[in-house]
Amino acid sequence: MDNLLAISENMRYYQNMQNYPITPIELELRKIGLSEKEARIYLVLLELGNIPIQEIAKKVNLSRPTVYRILDDLQDKGLITKEKKKQVRYVAANSPDELLGILRASKRKIEEQEREFLRIISILQTKYYSGGENEIRNYSGEEGKKLLLEDFSNTQSGEILVMCPPDDPANYKELETIYKNIRKRLGKIEIKEIYPKETTEASLGFIKRKTAPAISKICAETLIISDKAISLKKNKGFVIEHKATISLIRGLFNAIWSQK
Repeated sequence: MDNLLAISENMRYYQNMQNYPITPIELELRKIGLSEKEARIYLVLLELGNIPIQEIAKKVNLSRPTVYRILDDLQDKGLITKEKKKQVRYVAANSPDELLGILRASKRKIEEQEREFLRIISILQTKYYSGGENEIRNYSGEEGKKLLLEDFSNTQSGEILVMCPPDDPANYKELETIYKNIRKRLGKIEIKEIYPKETTEASLGFIKRKTAPAISKICAETLIISDKAISLKKNKGFVIEHKATISLIRGLFNAIWSQK
């Protein structure tokens, strides 16, 4: 029942918002981490000042429980102040200077993720490119690269995550061909690619792309995550099949992907 109410409320909200197109300032607020509803409510508070919560709900066409939840999130971010006057709850927007705190927190989180990725990549390179005993398979040379990509093409995973896809058109075309073959074999797949700098839209509809400049330091190689993790650097690479390691790398990829 709660899910039906939430769906109904969201439908009313978006129908109402068709009459109020998203403004440039709302887009900017969303870029630094605010949701669409958070941005709209924060701007309403900046415009109207200290007002009762029920007025906010009417202004943005949302139920009071939803507004309370969003206000709690805004308060956690330091963007609003609540107070109670004669049994009426009022809310006021804090100075826009507080937005800088959100940017700094977001930057720290990205830096932490980057350090963790660098640490993992360093460990993997030391362990698996060193030529000593290891738990995974190493490949080198053109024949090795061919075997590695054949290994990837046999994946049973419907989700493929790619960090730092090849920037050489010929190498990417080779990867794209494998994508198509996997899709033909499995019927349906979703591919997410993260690039260190802006790139063009994917030509294949099942590929989603995002840009994360913070990963530029680890883009000396391409990292492919499916039911295995594959690292490819020029004509050498390795395949990881250790589930815990794959899960860790997948989690870090998803954390970077979720960054706005």
